[in-house]
Amino acid sequence: MISSKAKIQKFAPCFIGNAYLDSQEFLRFLLLGLHEDINEVIEKPNPKFTDIDEILDVNEKASEAWSRFLKVNNCVGLIKSSLKYSSLTFDLFWDLSLPLPQQKRKISSFQCLDSFTRKESLGGEDKPTCSKSKERRKCT
Repeated sequence: MISSKAKIQKFAPCFIGNAYLDSQEFLRFLLLGLHEDINEVIEKPNPKFTDIDEILDVNEKASEAWSRFLKVNNCVGLIKSSLKYSSLTFDLFWDLSLPLPQQKRKISSFQCLDSFTRKESLGGEDKPTCSKSKERRKCT
């Protein structure tokens, strides 16, 4: 009898041996495999997001990005991230890694989402490269 782990390793060599891979990585692998099997989109265009009209407001850009994603995928979510002074991106997600605030004993999912969406300053080694000026800039 072949174990479940052996069956998984046959299709996903990254799970061979005792390398550290956590349950979230396994869940993502499993969801991606299920997604590929049940995705009903036959012709998958290559959606490009750099050409979304600059004059559209954020909600219109999100709507355009979502309609493009749906042409390629039919069972995912869309998350917006932006770097002030740098860029606005829309990414697919199957799951979210929510931080757990350490100070509180009892927390709600809303507190975790609030922590996930909190503004963050990027400076020093974390400074991203501006897509327009090609310079590394401090941003939020």
